[in-house]
Amino acid sequence: NPACGLPAQLTTGLAALGNVTSYTDTTLNPNIGYLYSVSALDAAGNESIQSSIKTITTPPVPDTTAPTVSVTAPAASSEVKGSSVNLTATATDNVAVASVQFYLNYQGNPASQKLGPSLTSASGNAYIYAWDTTTLGNGNHSLTAIATDTSGNTSTSTTITVTVNN
Repeated sequence: NPACGLPAQLTTGLAALGNVTSYTDTTLNPNIGYLYSVSALDAAGNESIQSSIKTITTPPVPDTTAPTVSVTAPAASSEVKGSSVNLTATATDNVAVASVQFYLNYQGNPASQKLGPSLTSASGNAYIYAWDTTTLGNGNHSLTAIATDTSGNTSTSTTITVTVNN
């Protein structure tokens, strides 16, 4: 019934169904509310009172797009030292980035050496962590960042190598 807020094409489509006891609406779009009510016709063509309106909301399209992330500081192949070296990663997503986690000498295992907490707030798209290199031996170390979006999709940055020289 258009007066009840149903789209006209849906009302027209339902009116042409004839003698049916069920209906599957294949014209739906994601994340939209639809209103439905039904009535019955007897063999003589008498129509019953319409049912109360039922609102159905279709689920949103699931987010399957992973965020992008890259380590932007320090520069690859640079020398670092001290108790407060800024690690910076930029991350973006089609919906929202939930967190970025830095890793030291990452080997593909998320339980490996995390650097600090999972970062959940950014300055612009930049996630920054102050890294204390004084707890490491001198030499080459790799840095990786993993971004997670609000749907749980993840992506891993390209690993960069830096030289610790304290």
